Amino acid sequence: MIADGEGVPGGVVAGPFREGEDVDHQEPPDWPGHQLPKQMHLDLFVTDLDTAERAAIGCGAIKADFQPAPDRRRVLLDPAGHPYCLTLPPRASV
Repeated sequence: MIADGEGVPGGVVAGPFREGEDVDHQEPPDWPGHQLPKQMHLDLFVTDLDTAERAAIGCGAIKADFQPAPDRRRVLLDPAGHPYCLTLPPRASV
């Protein structure tokens, strides 16, 4: 959920919450390069990589060209170009 700068919609949050704001002339990171570094790293644990990947792409994500461990995690880019991972939990079988 992203609030619009006016506070939390409805004033109550149940569960995870992320607030953000627009930045004029924002440049996405060039991952896996290092000229424009990542601002943070986000791993989202999922039980089924293929299903989670399809759902994320359906919400506007783009699958990154570079996939260092596609059997354990999928690297996606949000609409602004920031990378994040859909990841199987550490003890999940592949």
